[in-house]
Amino acid sequence: MNSSGSSSQDIADPQLAAFIEQENQKQRFQSIVHALAEKCWEICSLSTPSRLDGRSETCLHNCVERFIDSSNYIINKIGQEGAPASTSAPDMGLRAPEFFTDSDSTSSSSQQEKKSNWTF
Repeated sequence: MNSSGSSSQDIADPQLAAFIEQENQKQRFQSIVHALAEKCWEICSLSTPSRLDGRSETCLHNCVERFIDSSNYIINKIGQEGAPASTSAPDMGLRAPEFFTDSDSTSSSSQQEKKSNWTF
């Protein structure tokens, strides 16, 4: 086995393959987070102040929440179509109760009310 160019499909040990896949998912997640931070920074037109003002902080917060809501929506839609969750999208840790947008955690009317107050 070539350690420098092996893919997880080439690895015979299932535990090692699972570990490598988990590390790959972490790397993909870090790339997404980096891209999100860069995009939100551009959207909110932030310079490099020593401290964020209230408007900039609110903009960043809302930008990140929209990303999380969008990710959860896509993951839920893929799951509803019958695709196995393990192959449809990596677990990005976005199912924390405060970010979860399913009807299990909040009513749709309160979700709509919350979304109507979003500003950038």
